[in-house]
Amino acid sequence: MYPLKKLGQLPPKTRFKKIILILSKMEHDLRLSDVIPAGLEEYFEELSRILANDPVAADFIASIGAGSAGLTQGNPKPGLPLIRLINNLRHALARHLGISSADWDFIEPGTGLLDAGRRMVLPFRLFLEDIRSPYNVGSIMRSAEAFGVERVFLSPRCPLPDHPRASRTGRGTEKILPWEIVTIEEAAIKSAAYPIFALETGGVSMEEFEFPDRGLVLIGSEELGLSEEAIAIADKSLGLVSIPMAGAKRSLNVAVSAGILLQEWFFRKKTPVN
Repeated sequence: MYPLKKLGQLPPKTRFKKIILILSKMEHDLRLSDVIPAGLEEYFEELSRILANDPVAADFIASIGAGSAGLTQGNPKPGLPLIRLINNLRHALARHLGISSADWDFIEPGTGLLDAGRRMVLPFRLFLEDIRSPYNVGSIMRSAEAFGVERVFLSPRCPLPDHPRASRTGRGTEKILPWEIVTIEEAAIKSAAYPIFALETGGVSMEEFEFPDRGLVLIGSEELGLSEEAIAIADKSLGLVSIPMAGAKRSLNVAVSAGILLQEWFFRKKTPVN
């Protein structure tokens, strides 16, 4: 574990970022173990004591409802598990620094980045054609990573997944989910071993569609849908699939549609790549 005496030598902002990483690693270790790892409780108690004596930390210590005195005790709130207390403190520190995070993410210990090694990778591929909104690109990247997509292709007119707004919506998934900018023809060539289908209106209902074990799905923009070239490529393989709906508004946001399709594909065909 990180030597706690070194924390006092760091500037406040750097010190708190380091503590967030330390707490994240502690949570990671607790989640993987049926018992509390040796020395972890004592380490957390000493870390809590350091924070309790730090005048800059007073506000966010109070925000977790423990108070500076309570944080110096092994389990300051009766019935509050250690992992929950660690989690509360980590999020209080993150809020103080303006950092947004999700405690259910698998984080690579010591880096704060998503842990690519925890991904289940499936032989699913996406091609996004002319989707103009970086928010939609980011949202699709997030859903694609969540449901095991191995690679995302984007047409040259799409915003890049590492565009600041796309990355913010994708929550960093562009760093661990492979993606590249290609034409539809290039995507088809690179996926020669994959049957191709398209998410589009007028296709087979998703309830009746036979999803492939591996495949490339084509997804177009909300404004124009897929190009004639993309539709023709899909028609030569598995054709079109559509999402059944009940509302008068017969369309969905493209990122929502992609998420629905990916969840259904994942549910039916979740066999990892060898």
